[in-house]
Amino acid sequence: MLAILRQEKLELADMLRTTAEYVNTTAAGDEAKLLSSGFVITKTPEKHHLPGSIEKIAAKFTNLPQSIELQWSRSKNASYYQVYISADSGITWTLQSSVFGRKLMLNALVSGTRYQLKVIPVNKAGKGEASDVASQIAA
Repeated sequence: MLAILRQEKLELADMLRTTAEYVNTTAAGDEAKLLSSGFVITKTPEKHHLPGSIEKIAAKFTNLPQSIELQWSRSKNASYYQVYISADSGITWTLQSSVFGRKLMLNALVSGTRYQLKVIPVNKAGKGEASDVASQIAA
């Protein structure tokens, strides 16, 4: 009995899908025809594109102890940026911060240590390509 109900449910869903496709094709975008069909009308979700690449990145020496200033160029379609840091020549990377702007002051670093930094743009579609690596010694 349960198998019959499942089969009928699948057949009904297929029939509704076919009818909805017919209505959509016949209406050819005419809003009045679509609304008169009796179907619930929803907007097709917009396709999201991955963020574009970051063209410029710069790590600057500062006069503040244990710090580095990082700046980068805008990435098309980015919602925010993830900043990664490495203290072992880029062998291992740690997420340092997620920021909405394009500038970050990294603090509480070890003075005299060279750090590698990279930025990854992020949006609803996912992560874009990582920027080039910037390198600087912490003050």
